[in-house]
Parts: sequence; structure tokens; C-alpha cells
Amino acid sequence: MQLQNKEYIRDLVDHVNNLTNKKYNFQRLKPIGDPSFKNETLDSPYKYYLPGDKPENDAVLMVSREAFPDFIEQAVNNSRKAHDLLSDQLSSVVLEPASDGRYRNLSYAIWPEHRPISDSRLIRKLQKKWLDPKVFTWLNGIAKDSMNQNIDEKSVDQFVSPPLECIATNPHLSDNIHSYATKALRNLNTKKWTPITVLQHSDFWLGNILFLKKNNRSSANTFGFCVIDWGGAQTQYGAPVFDLVRYCMSTNISISRAREEFLRYAKTIQIEPRELIYHLICALGQIGMNLEQFPENRYLKMCEGNVSFMQALELEV
Repeated sequence: MQLQNKEYIRDLVDHVNNLTNKKYNFQRLKPIGDPSFKNETLDSPYKYYLPGDKPENDAVLMVSREAFPDFIEQAVNNSRKAHDLLSDQLSSVVLEPASDGRYRNLSYAIWPEHRPISDSRLIRKLQKKWLDPKVFTWLNGIAKDSMNQNIDEKSVDQFVSPPLECIATNPHLSDNIHSYATKALRNLNTKKWTPITVLQHSDFWLGNILFLKKNNRSSANTFGFCVIDWGGAQTQYGAPVFDLVRYCMSTNISISRAREEFLRYAKTIQIEPRELIYHLICALGQIGMNLEQFPENRYLKMCEGNVSFMQALELEV
């Protein structure tokens, strides 16, 4: 296949319709995003708006690209693992598929359609004002629910030390970042810093948060939003604070407000605020060790931007 062909999608929708009580309308299906994938990573899935037989059944169909047939399956599995780690209220925010599986060797999932944040600057500003406190509460909640303060030596050697070394030895990163990685390693080896792990989404920005449609709301979800795209999630050895950094940077939140939330987050996971940057460096190192289709230039820019943001918070006191 080149760009996902029409015959395949029609057959896939027919296949799903035979498996479920919900019926989807192939004739009204529309591609979502740039079909050339110029602005996407190479493993980005095909995405389509898929109308249902009723408005409440409208959905988004995602299909793995031919070169990465397991991509959607991995995202679905991660979302289910995340769901299982959390309380009912917190897990209700983790969007689960209405249907998923494999068809002709490609994994796919059909997700209930919800509303993305508005493109209108004014409406977007109001939406973010409403969303911020709810998101911060949710991030603190999932950190508390999934926190592991007792990582064994073997896990430290496998999931903490190597990412820090990856950052410390990356010749394309600044001396500023190298110094944080080196300090984290030194404090780790001398037992002055004890790392912890939490559930980490890994791509937690405004574009992966959706507002619930009125006819699709769950009574369990009192937050009013859901989170999508769990393909890169770390469900067992995720680093604290990375998702909080990503969200704050994507919403252009003020430094003073961000500082309040980072102090609150540190208190939730019971660590010193100055240690948050060690966990951030660890998260960046984990990504650097597994770049796969993620462009290196974007990764390096993300590292520098994330660390600069943390420094602006002045938590190292």
C-alpha cells in the first residue's frame, strides 16, 4: 500500500461492523491531518474521522503504517496498563478504544470521538484556564497512585543509570545539561538521591487532551477531559515530572504559576524540589536511548528547552 488505500479501509470498516453492535459509515469517512506526513514522525498512524450510525457513536479510526504494524496495538496495550494502575476516577481519563484488533497484519483501533481544544485564540485561552487546575490535580493523582519509592538496585542499574549516562555523554547537548546529568549520577552513586518511578505518558501536551462530548461522558469521569496517544507511555519505570514539564510548556503557563505546581508535585511524591530536575534528566535520557523514528534535532531542542524551563522555576534552593 502507498497512502492507506480506499479498498483496505472499506474492508476494515466492514470487518469492524461485523464485530460490533455499533455501525460505522465508510462513505462519510474523512482523513485527519496531513496525508504526506511531512509534520509527523515516520511511525505516525493513519487517522480518519469515522461517523457512526448515531452521533454518540462517531469515532476516530487509527491504523498502523505498513512499516510499523504493531504501533496501534502498543498504544492500546499501554492505555490499558495505565488504566489498571489507577483508581476508577483517575483511570476514567485514560481514553480506551471502542474497538481494536488486527486486520491484514496491521493493528487498528477505533476511539470515541471527543473535542480537541479550539483553534480560536480567545476560546483556547478560556479553555486552558478551565483545564489547568483539573489537569494539575490529575497529574498529582496519577503520580500518587502509581508511585514506586522502592526501586531495587537491578532496576536502578537498568532504568536510571543508563539514561543519565546517555545525557552526560551526548556530545550534542550543552555543558549545562551535562552538569545536571553528572550531578544526578554522583548523587545516585553516593545515595544522596533516591529515584522513584511513576506512570509517565511521555507525550503529555495540549494536543493529546480532549474535552468530553456531552453524549459521550462517563459518570466516572468528573474531570471533563480525556487523554489520548499512550503509545510511548512508561507504565512501569516512568520518571516523575516529565509530563508536568511537557504540559506547562505546551500551555505557556506563567513561571510563577508553574513554580507553585512543581512545588505541589514534589510534595505529592515526597521529594525535595531540587531533585525534580534529576528525574527530568532521566526521562530525557530514556527517550534519547530509544529515539527510533523521533528526529534527533527535535530531541536535542526538547532537551535544551525542558532544562531551561526547569531552571527558570528556581527550585534548586
